[in-house]
Amino acid sequence: MTSDQDNGRAAVGRDTLESTMWDATAEPEPKTDILQGRVEADVAVVGSGITGMSTALHLAEAGKSVTVLEAKRIGWGCSSRNGGHMGSAWTSPPPDEAIRIWGQERGDRLNRLWTGSGKLVEDLIEKHGIDCNFKRTGMVWAAENGKQEKLLADMAEQWGRYGLQMDFLSRQAMTDYVATDQYISGALTHENASINPADFVRGLARAAMRAGAVIHAGSPAIGIEKQGDRWRVSSPEGEVLASRVVFGTNAYTVGPWPGLARTFYPVRLTSLATEPCAEESRSYLLKGMPLHDMNSLNFFALLMDPVGRLLGGAFPTFSDSASIETVARPFERKFRRIFPAAPLPKWRHIWHGTLCMMPDKTPRMYKLAPGAYAVMGLSGTGNARAAVLGREVANLIDSGEEETCGLWLSKPKTLLSSRLIPVFMRYAGYPVARALFR
Repeated sequence: MTSDQDNGRAAVGRDTLESTMWDATAEPEPKTDILQGRVEADVAVVGSGITGMSTALHLAEAGKSVTVLEAKRIGWGCSSRNGGHMGSAWTSPPPDEAIRIWGQERGDRLNRLWTGSGKLVEDLIEKHGIDCNFKRTGMVWAAENGKQEKLLADMAEQWGRYGLQMDFLSRQAMTDYVATDQYISGALTHENASINPADFVRGLARAAMRAGAVIHAGSPAIGIEKQGDRWRVSSPEGEVLASRVVFGTNAYTVGPWPGLARTFYPVRLTSLATEPCAEESRSYLLKGMPLHDMNSLNFFALLMDPVGRLLGGAFPTFSDSASIETVARPFERKFRRIFPAAPLPKWRHIWHGTLCMMPDKTPRMYKLAPGAYAVMGLSGTGNARAAVLGREVANLIDSGEEETCGLWLSKPKTLLSSRLIPVFMRYAGYPVARALFR
């Protein structure tokens, strides 16, 4: 058991590959106790990321008793390890692709769920007074060739049918937003936002606790079994008996449900950030709007947070303990090409996160067994989608009506080579792609 002040101090002095910039700059976590002994609840939630906290909050507000088990600290996984960007629908599969894969009714339902996810986050922040540096920044999308330009045109047309607006930017217009002439064109979207995700998930946790949910950090779920008409979820020093259980551990899923960890591809990504330097950051992003390069084979994005830090992302290096200089090298090769006359940023923060990727980038809401559910596969866009899926699974449990879910229920399916493919991509696929498509 630790105090709020102790939690805050612990975040600052950690190995930068374990902690994150968001973690170190966020408000302290709410005080929680390790689970000891037996407790009973209507619902047990495993994982205290955005998915788990949104689930717990919505269930508690509906009058359900909720107990949350967290192996480490509130929001320790990708909920505080991401790039601090929220894009509601734009980074989801295009609407026509979703309809092609899932059919007209399901695809349309999914598209509308994503277009409303950003508004839900904004409503939660306002309703519960969450101070997380939320700022509606917009987003500049950049095309290096005609194929990428067509992708942007298709995105604009398809998402426009769902009420989202994307404005075309000519080569000349692009130079008003980004200090380079390397892009042939681009586009501007308006609803994208920046956020301190650690503050956001901790704010959801405080709101859930005020509504009556109980959170036990440092209490991993190590086993689960059916006991009569309830589920018994065990932890090293205690257990929860609940009528329903929800797993919201995403890429950090390890036991206790057999096989669940092999239903997705874990993909490691590294984030980089400078110290606050607004003027230097604006020398690249002229209006402070984040940049997203459409080259899917060479990840490149820049974001300036509300206090002026420049943030970027890179594929992971061979060594998890590598220096900032080593980790940043692949990212900087592309940076030099896009901004040939500009000095390289002075990176000061580095942290890793693991994406829970689905082959079609569509999250899953699994029905593991009667009364047992899992939300998986946020595929790198979890700040908004995790919040809305937490609400959806809470509504399902509260109403008992599966057909009301925005994302339909499915059965887990083990992916062949679920661990081999990420290893191949990390050590062979990504390096080759970076070399060929710089």
